[in-house]
Amino acid sequence: MIKYLIIIHLIFFSISTAISAEFAPEIYQIEELMISIKLNRGDVLFSDKFQSYKDNFDRIKAINMERQLTQVEKEDLVQLNKMMGGILEDTEYLKPYFNSILEVREEALFNFANDYAPGLFQTAEGKLQELAIEFLNRMPSAVDKRIAETALLYRQAQFEALRNKLLSEVRILIEESKDLDAEKLVPQTYDKVMILVLEVESIIREKKYEDNSLNSKANELLQESQHLLQLVQIVQRVKRDPAALEEYLIKMEESLGKLGMLVKLEPQFANGIPDYLETFEITLQELTNDNEDLKNRNIVLSDSLAKLQTEIQQLKNEMNRNKNLTNKVENLRESLSSYGIKVIENHNHITFRLNGVEFPPGKTQVDATGRSKLKKIAEAIRLFPSTQILIRLGQSSSGNLQYNKSMAEQRAKAVALIVQSEGFIKDERIRSEGIILENELNTGHAIIDVIVEVPNL
Repeated sequence: MIKYLIIIHLIFFSISTAISAEFAPEIYQIEELMISIKLNRGDVLFSDKFQSYKDNFDRIKAINMERQLTQVEKEDLVQLNKMMGGILEDTEYLKPYFNSILEVREEALFNFANDYAPGLFQTAEGKLQELAIEFLNRMPSAVDKRIAETALLYRQAQFEALRNKLLSEVRILIEESKDLDAEKLVPQTYDKVMILVLEVESIIREKKYEDNSLNSKANELLQESQHLLQLVQIVQRVKRDPAALEEYLIKMEESLGKLGMLVKLEPQFANGIPDYLETFEITLQELTNDNEDLKNRNIVLSDSLAKLQTEIQQLKNEMNRNKNLTNKVENLRESLSSYGIKVIENHNHITFRLNGVEFPPGKTQVDATGRSKLKKIAEAIRLFPSTQILIRLGQSSSGNLQYNKSMAEQRAKAVALIVQSEGFIKDERIRSEGIILENELNTGHAIIDVIVEVPNL
C-alpha cells in the first residue's frame, strides 16, 4: 500500500511540475515585475534579496537568448516570478511607512552622499534595510522614533558629502585664487565667494538639516569659486602686457552696448552674429587721449572685461552648438519616423512623441510593440549625455478623474524606468509626470512625450 502511495505521489509531483513549467512566465513579464519593484524602491529596502534574484534572472535571460529553456530552467523562472512577487507585495505594504525616509534618501543621493560620505550613507542603508525586515516580522517599538533616526542618518550623510565636496573642490579653487592675488585684482567676485563660504559653512556647522537653501547655496558657491579663479588668471595674463590690457579695456567699453543687443537676437538672426563680432575690432589711435584714465580704472573694470570675453566666446560656441544640434535632430527625425515616433524641436527642448500606446486596463505594463519603440527613443537619448529628461504621459479623461490621474502617473514612472534602463540614464537626470488629456483618446491608450532639455537649441 505504501509503495502505491509513493508512486502516486511521484506521478502527481511530476504532473504539477510539468504544468508549472508549461505556464512559466515570459521574460518580459518578470522584467515588468522588476520595474514595479524599483518604482516602489523594493530594490533598496531588500537590496540583497533583490540582487540575488536579479542575478539569477539575468543568467536565465542570457540562456533564453541563445536557446530554448529546459524544463528545469522554466521551473526556476516560475520560482523567480513568485519570489519577485513576494518582494513587490512586501514593498507595497511598507511604502506608506517608509515614504518619508526614501524622500530624504533621494536628496542625499542627489548630493552624491554615496561618493563623498560613503561610510555614513552605507550605515543609513543598513539601518533602512534592518527596519524594513523588522516591519515585516513585527511592528518595531518606537516606530516614529526609528524612522526619524534613519532619516537623520541620510541627512547627516548629505551634509557630510557637501562638507567634503567643499573641502575637496571649493577650498582648492579659493587657495589658488588667493595665490594669484585675487583679493586685489577681482575684489567684488572674491568678496561674493567669501560671503557664500560663510553662509554654507554656517548651515553645515549648525547642522540645520531642514534648511532647503543649502543645495542651491552650495552649487552657487562652487560655480562662483570656479569663476573667481578664471577671472584672476585672465587678469594676471593681461597685466604682463600693458598694451594688451589697454586694447582689451577699449574694446570692452565700446562693445558692451552692442553685446547687450546681440544676446537678445532671435534664433533666426543668429547667422549674422559673426559679422557683428567683427565690428568689435577698434584701433588704439581712436582712444589715445583716454589711455591714462583707462589704466587707473584697471582694477574696477577687470571683472567686466573677463565677463565680456566669456560672453563673446559663448556666442561663438552657441553658434557651433546650434548647428550641430540641428543636424542631429534632422537625422533623428528621419531615422525614427518609420517607427511612428515624431521628433519635435522646440526652444531648448527636443521632444520624442509616441502616440496611441496601449496599456491593459488598470495596469502599468507597456506592450511589446510599445517597449520596442521606447527602446529606440532611449537609444536616441544617448546622443544627449548629461541633459535632463522628462517623461510625460497623457491619457484619456473619461471615467474617474482622480483614478485616471493616479494611473497616468504610475504609467509615466513605468515608462521612465524602461527608458532609463535602455538609455543607461542616471536617476538624477530623469523624472516623470502623468497628465490628463481632454477628450482626445480612448481609455487604455496614451500619448508619451520624452522631452530632452537641450540648452541653447
